[in-house]
Amino acid sequence: MKKRRVIDLAQEISPEMNIWAGYPKPTLLTWIPRHTYGFVAEVWLAPLHLGTHLDCGIHFCENGMTAEQYPIEKFVANGVLLDFTHKKPRESITAEDIKEAERKLGIGIKEGDAVLIYTGWMDKHLKPETPLDTSYVGLSRDAGEYLLSKKIAVVGIDSTNVDDAESEDKASPENPPPCHKLLLCSEINLIENLVNLRQIRKKYGFTFIYQPLKVKGASGTPIRPIAIEEEE
Repeated sequence: MKKRRVIDLAQEISPEMNIWAGYPKPTLLTWIPRHTYGFVAEVWLAPLHLGTHLDCGIHFCENGMTAEQYPIEKFVANGVLLDFTHKKPRESITAEDIKEAERKLGIGIKEGDAVLIYTGWMDKHLKPETPLDTSYVGLSRDAGEYLLSKKIAVVGIDSTNVDDAESEDKASPENPPPCHKLLLCSEINLIENLVNLRQIRKKYGFTFIYQPLKVKGASGTPIRPIAIEEEE
């Protein structure tokens, strides 16, 4: 009988967590105290692009889809884990890098796959005393174009940005980060701030589940993605 191993890939949400400057810290407020009705209920105040979160098409594309519009089956996919922990801070992951990672694994990325990029960045930046910065490793434009050609379902990364740092440095309304624009406008979702990718033993063939909150009109939502590995 096969056993299942489930890995939690979500960052814990709290007021102490690291977030980008300019975003409000998440706050949990007691709305109904226990002494009033015998139970407690809260109100949560937080940005939707918080912690481990999913970007929807409308985030960068005027006619893109919002969180509630995607079919639920989209959020269950075959997982592919690509290891780029050898990359130096602010270095780019290129299309050739991805092809080389495929060759090393002996696999080819297929249509509908979930491609998870492990850089090791979040391993170092989870603690509140380690502030967020632009030392992350991200995808170059040609890497985004390559993944687009593969017709994958989603790209996830263990840093705050799927795009490389250089692209983010140059970004403007007229020159948006290329991978965000390319992939989201083709309804290939993006996930940022994944954690625990090092705990995934299988590099291909695990099940990846990443459902967003069904928030009408939302350009993204926090998620609690999981990887499921079947063990003998």
